[in-house]
Amino acid sequence: MPFKVRISKYRHVFGSPFRDQDCYRNISITSNAHDGCFCAVNSKFLAIVTETSGGGSFLVLLLSEIGRIDVDHPRIRGHRGPVMDLKFNPFNENEIASCSDDGTVKIWFIPSEGVKIDIYQWKIDLHGHQRRVDYVEWHPVVENLLLSAGLDHQVILWNVERAEPMQIYQCHSDAIQSLSWNRNGSMFATTCRDKSIRVIEARTGRILSVDEKDRFSVLYVFFI
Repeated sequence: MPFKVRISKYRHVFGSPFRDQDCYRNISITSNAHDGCFCAVNSKFLAIVTETSGGGSFLVLLLSEIGRIDVDHPRIRGHRGPVMDLKFNPFNENEIASCSDDGTVKIWFIPSEGVKIDIYQWKIDLHGHQRRVDYVEWHPVVENLLLSAGLDHQVILWNVERAEPMQIYQCHSDAIQSLSWNRNGSMFATTCRDKSIRVIEARTGRILSVDEKDRFSVLYVFFI
């Protein structure tokens, strides 16, 4: 009986590394062991959390600023603790949200020509968490809504324009380990150190489903 062998059209395709002059080099990336996003990118900028002492800072580079980055390149400075997560505003490419070990979430304005001097002044400062803030996620379809999750076991939905919480979700018994919106922003999912995945209705805070794992903690969750 003859066998049919399906020949892959990719069998002779090989990857090749970028040249050094086309890469970002000489960046002291943070050595923090937290499972957060320490970089973010949009069509204009690349943001990277850097190793620092005496507070938290991160780099924001124009995508065209490839090559060797000066060790003294200006940074975004203002957090009193290490930066844990970064997310660019999907509705405004010149805005980025950061959260930190200092318990705050800050919104920053990035000039279109890039960061030419150290930026210490944030645009908006959000206070509401009692401990470290680990994750931030912008609402996918509504402008000026931001979700944050902290080590205080709380998730907060912020009205960024008013700098105030719209909803505080207190349905976790342990540290939250990831956060993700669905496509239309009606629900979000979380994973928790208590080995549970929760799907939560954003408007009411009602838990729509809980999936409990018997043995392992779930670190990440993504809506499809």
